[in-house]
Amino acid sequence: MIATVLALALLQQAVGSPSTLTVRIGERSSGIPVVATRLGAMVRLDDVLAPLGAVLMRDSEERFRLFVGGTELSLATGRATVGSRGGFEPLTAAPTLAQGQLYLPLTLFTEVLPRVATGFVYDAASGELRRILPVMAARPAPPTRDSSARTGGAAPRSATSENAP
Repeated sequence: MIATVLALALLQQAVGSPSTLTVRIGERSSGIPVVATRLGAMVRLDDVLAPLGAVLMRDSEERFRLFVGGTELSLATGRATVGSRGGFEPLTAAPTLAQGQLYLPLTLFTEVLPRVATGFVYDAASGELRRILPVMAARPAPPTRDSSARTGGAAPRSATSENAP
Protein backbone atom coordinates (compact mmCIF):
# COMPACT_ATOMS: atom_id res chain seq x y z
CA MET A 1 0.00 0.00 0.00
CA ILE A 2 2.76 2.43 0.94
CA ALA A 3 4.66 1.52 -2.24
CA THR A 4 1.58 2.30 -4.35
CA VAL A 5 1.08 5.67 -2.67
CA LEU A 6 4.77 6.46 -3.10
CA ALA A 7 4.72 5.47 -6.78
CA LEU A 8 1.65 7.62 -7.40
CA ALA A 9 3.31 10.55 -5.65
CA LEU A 10 6.40 10.15 -7.81
CA LEU A 11 4.31 10.00 -10.97
CA GLN A 12 2.23 13.00 -9.97
CA GLN A 13 2.05 15.30 -12.92
CA ALA A 14 3.95 18.57 -12.65
CA VAL A 15 2.36 21.97 -13.24
CA GLY A 16 1.52 22.60 -16.90
CA SER A 17 0.35 20.32 -19.66
CA PRO A 18 2.49 17.37 -20.70
CA SER A 19 4.40 17.55 -23.94
CA THR A 20 4.25 14.78 -26.52
CA LEU A 21 6.63 12.42 -28.23
CA THR A 22 5.76 11.97 -31.89
CA VAL A 23 6.39 8.49 -33.25
CA ARG A 24 6.58 8.38 -37.05
CA ILE A 25 6.78 5.21 -39.10
CA GLY A 26 6.58 5.96 -42.79
CA GLU A 27 3.61 8.27 -43.37
CA ARG A 28 1.90 7.28 -40.12
CA SER A 29 2.52 9.33 -36.97
CA SER A 30 1.19 9.18 -33.41
CA GLY A 31 1.43 11.65 -30.56
CA ILE A 32 2.38 10.01 -27.27
CA PRO A 33 1.76 11.98 -24.05
CA VAL A 34 4.85 12.60 -21.94
CA VAL A 35 4.18 12.86 -18.22
CA ALA A 36 6.38 15.23 -16.22
CA THR A 37 7.17 13.58 -12.87
CA ARG A 38 9.57 14.06 -9.99
CA LEU A 39 11.61 11.28 -11.59
CA GLY A 40 11.73 13.16 -14.89
CA ALA A 41 9.82 12.85 -18.15
CA MET A 42 8.07 9.47 -18.41
CA VAL A 43 5.99 7.69 -21.06
CA ARG A 44 3.24 5.21 -20.28
CA LEU A 45 4.28 2.03 -22.09
CA ASP A 46 0.74 1.11 -23.20
CA ASP A 47 0.59 4.39 -25.15
CA VAL A 48 3.73 3.67 -27.16
CA LEU A 49 3.51 -0.09 -27.88
CA ALA A 50 1.22 0.06 -30.93
CA PRO A 51 2.83 3.12 -32.60
CA LEU A 52 6.27 1.47 -32.31
CA GLY A 53 5.02 -1.97 -33.32
CA ALA A 54 6.53 -3.23 -30.07
CA VAL A 55 5.67 -6.23 -27.89
CA LEU A 56 6.05 -6.43 -24.11
CA MET A 57 6.68 -9.70 -22.25
CA ARG A 58 6.37 -9.76 -18.47
CA ASP A 59 8.87 -12.21 -16.98
CA SER A 60 8.06 -11.54 -13.33
CA GLU A 61 6.40 -8.91 -11.18
CA GLU A 62 9.28 -6.48 -11.72
CA ARG A 63 11.06 -7.75 -14.88
CA PHE A 64 10.01 -7.06 -18.46
CA ARG A 65 11.30 -7.60 -21.98
CA LEU A 66 10.42 -5.11 -24.70
CA PHE A 67 10.81 -6.24 -28.32
CA VAL A 68 11.02 -3.35 -30.78
CA GLY A 69 12.59 -3.10 -34.22
CA GLY A 70 14.12 -6.57 -33.95
CA THR A 71 15.86 -5.66 -30.68
CA GLU A 72 15.17 -7.09 -27.22
CA LEU A 73 15.39 -4.67 -24.29
CA SER A 74 15.42 -6.01 -20.71
CA LEU A 75 13.87 -3.76 -18.09
CA ALA A 76 13.27 -3.99 -14.35
CA THR A 77 11.33 -1.65 -12.10
CA GLY A 78 13.55 0.12 -9.61
CA ARG A 79 16.65 -0.28 -11.83
CA ALA A 80 17.84 2.68 -13.96
CA THR A 81 19.43 0.54 -16.67
CA VAL A 82 18.20 -1.33 -19.73
CA GLY A 83 19.81 -4.54 -20.97
CA SER A 84 20.48 -4.73 -24.69
CA ARG A 85 22.73 -6.85 -26.93
CA GLY A 86 24.71 -8.30 -24.04
CA GLY A 87 25.33 -4.94 -22.32
CA PHE A 88 23.56 -2.37 -20.20
CA GLU A 89 22.60 1.20 -21.06
CA PRO A 90 21.94 3.81 -18.36
CA LEU A 91 18.52 5.43 -18.02
CA THR A 92 17.73 8.79 -16.40
CA ALA A 93 15.21 7.06 -14.12
CA ALA A 94 14.10 3.55 -13.32
CA PRO A 95 10.96 2.11 -14.96
CA THR A 96 8.06 2.49 -12.53
CA LEU A 97 4.75 0.68 -12.00
CA ALA A 98 1.82 2.83 -10.92
CA GLN A 99 -1.82 1.77 -10.89
CA GLY A 100 -0.88 -1.34 -12.88
CA GLN A 101 0.74 0.71 -15.66
CA LEU A 102 4.43 0.62 -16.58
CA TYR A 103 6.04 4.03 -17.05
CA LEU A 104 9.39 4.31 -18.82
CA PRO A 105 11.76 7.27 -18.91
CA LEU A 106 11.52 9.35 -22.07
CA THR A 107 15.27 8.93 -22.63
CA LEU A 108 14.69 5.24 -23.39
CA PHE A 109 13.01 6.39 -26.62
CA THR A 110 15.06 9.50 -27.34
CA GLU A 111 18.58 8.26 -26.56
CA VAL A 112 18.79 4.52 -25.96
CA LEU A 113 16.46 3.10 -28.64
CA PRO A 114 18.10 5.00 -31.54
CA ARG A 115 21.51 3.81 -30.31
CA VAL A 116 20.74 0.11 -29.83
CA ALA A 117 17.95 -0.66 -32.34
CA THR A 118 18.37 -0.57 -36.09
CA GLY A 119 16.32 1.97 -38.02
CA PHE A 120 15.38 4.43 -35.26
CA VAL A 121 16.36 8.10 -35.27
CA TYR A 122 15.33 10.77 -32.79
CA ASP A 123 15.01 14.37 -34.00
CA ALA A 124 15.26 16.58 -30.90
CA ALA A 125 14.25 19.74 -32.79
CA SER A 126 10.84 18.29 -33.72
CA GLY A 127 10.51 15.88 -30.77
CA GLU A 128 10.01 13.06 -33.25
CA LEU A 129 11.13 9.44 -33.03
CA ARG A 130 11.30 8.06 -36.57
CA ARG A 131 11.53 4.48 -37.67
CA ILE A 132 13.19 4.21 -41.03
CA LEU A 133 11.90 1.14 -42.80
CA PRO A 134 14.25 -0.65 -45.20
CA VAL A 135 13.56 -0.11 -48.87
CA MET A 136 13.43 -3.26 -50.96
CA ALA A 137 14.78 -3.04 -54.49
CA ALA A 138 12.31 -4.14 -57.12
CA ARG A 139 13.30 -7.19 -59.12
CA PRO A 140 13.42 -6.76 -62.88
CA ALA A 141 10.44 -8.24 -64.64
CA PRO A 142 11.09 -11.65 -66.21
CA PRO A 143 11.16 -11.72 -70.03
CA THR A 144 7.78 -12.26 -71.60
CA ARG A 145 6.88 -14.32 -74.65
CA ASP A 146 6.30 -11.08 -76.52
CA SER A 147 10.02 -10.22 -76.30
CA SER A 148 11.01 -13.52 -77.97
CA ALA A 149 8.42 -12.97 -80.73
CA ARG A 150 10.13 -9.68 -81.66
CA THR A 151 13.40 -11.51 -82.28
CA GLY A 152 11.80 -14.05 -84.56
CA GLY A 153 11.46 -16.71 -81.89
CA ALA A 154 15.21 -17.08 -81.47
CA ALA A 155 17.16 -15.72 -78.60
CA PRO A 156 19.26 -12.69 -79.53
CA ARG A 157 22.93 -13.44 -80.18
CA SER A 158 25.50 -11.83 -77.99
CA ALA A 159 28.13 -9.58 -79.51
CA THR A 160 30.90 -11.71 -78.05
CA SER A 161 29.77 -14.93 -79.72
CA GLU A 162 29.59 -13.33 -83.18
CA ASN A 163 33.02 -11.76 -82.93
CA ALA A 164 34.78 -14.76 -81.41
CA PRO A 165 37.59 -16.30 -83.56
